[in-house]
Amino acid sequence: DHGRFPPAPAWALRGLLDGLLGGPGAYRGRPHRPVAGDVVDFWTVRHRDDTHRELVLTADMRLPGDAELTLRADPAGPGSLLRQRVRFTPASPLGHAYWHLQKPAHDRVFAWLARSIVRDAEDRP
Repeated sequence: DHGRFPPAPAWALRGLLDGLLGGPGAYRGRPHRPVAGDVVDFWTVRHRDDTHRELVLTADMRLPGDAELTLRADPAGPGSLLRQRVRFTPASPLGHAYWHLQKPAHDRVFAWLARSIVRDAEDRP
């Protein structure tokens, strides 16, 4: 665990709800250096590009649509700029409602994720 995920209680609740809805639940592994096909909690690694410092994950959790998370570190002066892109493609009007109702929570979760990744990177030699 590299601390890149939301606080344990929030993640545990999301995992419990996902399991109750027929999804895989939360914790299914966290490989140290994930590659395409690896599973990281609710996500499967779709693509990893070390040259461009990009990781693309697809959501395995039960959702009314498809979700993808892209993390990319771009050069910026003496450091890097973390770019985070979340894509959600609703499968129905329910999917649109879900996304808008969950937006405040998603904003907090993805902000936490970004801060955690930055802290982890800053702590490395």
